Amino acid sequence: GFPRSWSDGILTPVVFKEVDRVGGDGKRRLKHMSGIIFKRYGDQLNLELALRDWGRKDPKIGEIIAREDERRMDYMRGLFGEIYDDPKIAEAKAWLLFSLYVGEIIIAAPMKEQSREELLWACLDSLFENNKAANSWRLSIPMGMVGKEGEELPKTTGGLSSLDVIQIAKN
Repeated sequence: GFPRSWSDGILTPVVFKEVDRVGGDGKRRLKHMSGIIFKRYGDQLNLELALRDWGRKDPKIGEIIAREDERRMDYMRGLFGEIYDDPKIAEAKAWLLFSLYVGEIIIAAPMKEQSREELLWACLDSLFENNKAANSWRLSIPMGMVGKEGEELPKTTGGLSSLDVIQIAKN
């Protein structure tokens, strides 16, 4: 069956209690939590991915995972909310950090300039940068623009393909 420590949500509160015990501001607690996850639980990421794969196939397992994800996101959203006044920014940063925790194991490309741990810490540090230019790339392009040969491009990209966005970002 489903691992009891995961389905009962035992591991998550253990990490949260450790992070809260150490204390400090949101940034300090997020860094401490990341250290725990990067070092102590890094070897368990394969289990996390296997459970998520199972959850995509079994709705009951998917519900357990969704509840646990919500609990994790709420906690990180709150910590980022101590750093950023805008709840949308706090949520986006929490989402990116959670994506880093869960997704870094599936990237097969080797690190070229630094170790895995150095790269993870650099990613985390980038979440704390309060760079207004980071938001300036958002484009004001009408939704549903027409593409080549009269085809309508996906509305989710504002009518731009990913290659268009990359080209604009370069200029």
